[in-house]
Amino acid sequence: MFTWIQNAVRCKVEVLDLETDVYDSEHEPLPSCVFQCETLRYLVLHVNWTILRTPSFTFPSNLKYLELKKIFIENEGFFKWISCCCKCIEELNLQEVNGIEIMTIKSSSLKKLSFSGFSVDLCHINISCEKLEGIFICWSFASASNKSLNIFAPNLKRLNWLGNMVKHPNLGKFECLAEAILTLNSQGDDKDNVFEVLDSFCRAKVLVLNEVTIKGHFRGGSRPTQLYDTFCLGMGIESFVDELIPAIVFLLRGMPNLFNLVLMKYNPPLEAPESNTSGIDIEYWKLQNLAFVYQLRQVTIELCNGSNGIEFAKYVLECAPNLEKMVIVHLPQDLEKVARKLEKSKISNAAAAVFFQEKPIKI
Repeated sequence: MFTWIQNAVRCKVEVLDLETDVYDSEHEPLPSCVFQCETLRYLVLHVNWTILRTPSFTFPSNLKYLELKKIFIENEGFFKWISCCCKCIEELNLQEVNGIEIMTIKSSSLKKLSFSGFSVDLCHINISCEKLEGIFICWSFASASNKSLNIFAPNLKRLNWLGNMVKHPNLGKFECLAEAILTLNSQGDDKDNVFEVLDSFCRAKVLVLNEVTIKGHFRGGSRPTQLYDTFCLGMGIESFVDELIPAIVFLLRGMPNLFNLVLMKYNPPLEAPESNTSGIDIEYWKLQNLAFVYQLRQVTIELCNGSNGIEFAKYVLECAPNLEKMVIVHLPQDLEKVARKLEKSKISNAAAAVFFQEKPIKI
């Protein structure tokens, strides 16, 4: 394999994609010549936990795309090499990278960054990239006590964060953010951090949140995050339980210009009992005086067990004067019952088109 790599470099290769599970990382690290190839533009290395040593800073790199998977990085100097020598790099994809406690990436050219599956050793991630437009983070750990995430990316447009909330988030303000997806798990003491992170998304046009994030935001502040620019909100919940609704109300208070609302079930383990999903009626929603309802044009609601979902749909139909379209996702056997319960509300808002969509039953 070493001979093959060296031959490719001598032939002034532009694209090198190496994926193997048979490499013995105990013998010798990956040849450094691969990083000294001036013609190389696209490099993918999936090499069964081989050791990756920091290349020489003497040779500039013309890499535009770098993808590393199942790699053991010998020290944090490798990321310094990326920052100093990879002046053309536009996309960096890191998967299952081990061996480092601190990852610091500074780049004047990087536009897309993705990292996932890091080892438990990683504690601190520092990103400073002026041209960065998209970032995907998948980072899970047992304890957030020594974890920090620092991002300076003034031109960021898309962010997808999956995993755990860190103890020390420092994200600043994403003034150009178009879309943000937060699918976070709670560590129990991170409520203030969730509120702080959402505050960084004040300019997000499209926002997608899971149930844990919604609850964390509710616990974290005396006032909702002001998300005046958000026109599309997606909420992934396990079930429309009574205890969740105050958190949803709290979130919606900060979104007076919401245009499109999608409320879908997200990986529910089991249906909640009806006794916990039928305590909130349409009158409760009317008493909240939520400004967003006057801007709504489109709503999608996937019904859960109980009547809370139906009551919310009735509230939208009766109180959203500019509503154009509502999609009700339901179980096949519930169509007649759901249509009957919404009949009077539909009459009060004849301009809105209501569609019923069956959701498949998982076996």
